Amino acid sequence: MSIFILYGLVALLAVLQLYLWLISRQTVREGERAMADREEVVEFLMRFVNSIGANSDPRAWMREIAGSVASAVSAASVRIYLLDSDSILRLAAQSGSLPMLPDHVDFKISKSTRMLQQIDHDRIELGDGVVGEVALTGENYLAGGIDMRSHSSSGRATPIESVMAVPMSINDQRIGVICAVNKRDRAASFTTENLFLLSTLSSHVAIGGVLVQVYEEMGDQQRIVQELLLAREIQKSLLPATAPASDNFDIYALNNPAQEVSGDYYDFIEVDDDHLLVVIADASGKGIPACMFTAMCRSFLRSNVARYKDDLESFLRDLNQTLFDDTADDGKFITLAMCLIDKRDNTVEYARAGHTGLLIRRTNREILVISPDGPALGLLPNEFGVEFDTFAFSWLPGTSLLMYTDGISETLNEAGEEFGIDRLCDRWKTASDDPETAARELLEAVAEHADSYPQTDDRTLVIMSK
Repeated sequence: MSIFILYGLVALLAVLQLYLWLISRQTVREGERAMADREEVVEFLMRFVNSIGANSDPRAWMREIAGSVASAVSAASVRIYLLDSDSILRLAAQSGSLPMLPDHVDFKISKSTRMLQQIDHDRIELGDGVVGEVALTGENYLAGGIDMRSHSSSGRATPIESVMAVPMSINDQRIGVICAVNKRDRAASFTTENLFLLSTLSSHVAIGGVLVQVYEEMGDQQRIVQELLLAREIQKSLLPATAPASDNFDIYALNNPAQEVSGDYYDFIEVDDDHLLVVIADASGKGIPACMFTAMCRSFLRSNVARYKDDLESFLRDLNQTLFDDTADDGKFITLAMCLIDKRDNTVEYARAGHTGLLIRRTNREILVISPDGPALGLLPNEFGVEFDTFAFSWLPGTSLLMYTDGISETLNEAGEEFGIDRLCDRWKTASDDPETAARELLEAVAEHADSYPQTDDRTLVIMSK
């Protein structure tokens, strides 16, 4: 009996090992798919930014965006519909052609042919067909991998093998629908992963849709005003609503935007239970292109931070190469600084890329300026010897940290004098221990220096106190 029990245990162990191996393979595949999706989102955002910066025609933006969506999900055809004030979906852009309808359609037509007849319109009423239903309900649609062949006696292949559609919305307001028809590999069908990626991209496409509507409905001056308002909304959406709460330290961030929106942003990224990444950045340029460039950088950081928490130098190098590959021809760049806080060990690792230094205020009110080497991101390829240094230190009780953008230190007055790092350090030395109060005191000092001189750049700062 004991030998049979032994054989049984061995067999059970073998089955268990096989099960664990299959689970691990599935986990690896899911991780690879998630990584690929993140890369697709970042690449899409880069194409989006480039299309806005390279062309003043919003219709051209939409065509390029449709092409980028098609590339991201490997679709043979992508159609973008915008919802107008009359609750009519109108075709705004298309990439790739829809399949041809059969020359002869039997009385009993296939599901595929009927679906193509519903989609192949430049004007679709709300609730009509797949596209109209998605716009009405706000629910994603996916059909593929099923028998959609014609009912005709010829048995000829139907025009649609796979289709998916997702709604586009901004702040819960329906903007339109994106519809993808057929994979480029006609033997394949769209998957739930493709649908999730398309849904992820839809919010970015919606921004382009709003731009098209703004440009078509308003005069030049109105367009400038509306673009400014939209840029502010985009910038606002990039900033976290609140700072993370902690028993060991307090954080407060403040953004004082200029009249012309720039690319300032900050972020708090919970890496895991023990690590928090605090980021501040300033993208070159103004308006929507700067905001979208910032959004692209933010997406890369949030998508990849877990992989790089032990190697900030490589984190910045990979981000730099990614930005350079897609923006070198446009001259776009971004300065950035980050503090990786280890809540367990009470340590901080600081790195920067062409950004202002970190100001550490010690318990005796002495100010230390920490400025590790590192160029702005996107200016040079890594092969030119781009390197980034970091500085790690123990975060002692009573110590405060200040991160800021150059809109503060470079604020001018009527005499053309900058506020400067010396004035900032002097005011920071006497500022309150409470981060929120200190932030407001610093911005008040900057405003007093500028007096009546107009603000030309965003002023953003993050204060952390222990």
